[in-house]
Amino acid sequence: MYNSHCVFFMASHGPDEEYAKRPVARRAFSFPKMETQKRTIAAIAFPDRYAIDEAYRPITDKSRIEGGSNMRTTYMAKTNEVERKWHVIDAEGKTLGRLATEAASLIRGKHKPEFTPHVDTGDFVIVINAEKIVLTGKKLQQKKYYTHSHYPGGLKTTTAGDMIAKKPARIIELAVYGMLPKNKLGHQLQTKLKVYAGAEHPHQAQQPEVYELRG
Repeated sequence: MYNSHCVFFMASHGPDEEYAKRPVARRAFSFPKMETQKRTIAAIAFPDRYAIDEAYRPITDKSRIEGGSNMRTTYMAKTNEVERKWHVIDAEGKTLGRLATEAASLIRGKHKPEFTPHVDTGDFVIVINAEKIVLTGKKLQQKKYYTHSHYPGGLKTTTAGDMIAKKPARIIELAVYGMLPKNKLGHQLQTKLKVYAGAEHPHQAQQPEVYELRG
């Protein structure tokens, strides 16, 4: 009857002698979840023999849940309550991967304390001077991008150097898109990235703030 993981001893709770003889379950080892389950099972199975001390009563007790003293709730952001800013990142002389990681973090909203994984809490990102992005090592010749027409023999291969020469904005878009979720939320986040090959952009009305990369 006496479990090896619990210690029972006599405790007095009042003048009633019979109530004073009821054993109280106390924690003996550092297994709080296991002990809570064992104490709860013992109290349910033998309500007339075992009493659970109020200090160690499980949090599932209705009285304590209704009071709300021990409950902690996780904040979930709502779409209509999110404040979104606009950031401008100058890609001139910046490494592609380092720029893409911070741009994806801003778009995702991970820099905000109210970040919620399933909610769009991020900001808008404008990238200028995409044609002046930098790739380290031999990636201009060795890094390749693939497209397929879905017909036999329809595979097309483009190197990173050719991509920068022909479509400089596309290389940054692909890098950032690869760091966003692969679902409906990710498709929605993709619309918040604005990439331009030159130094000009048509978003002055949004009053974007200049963002300096940390890396």
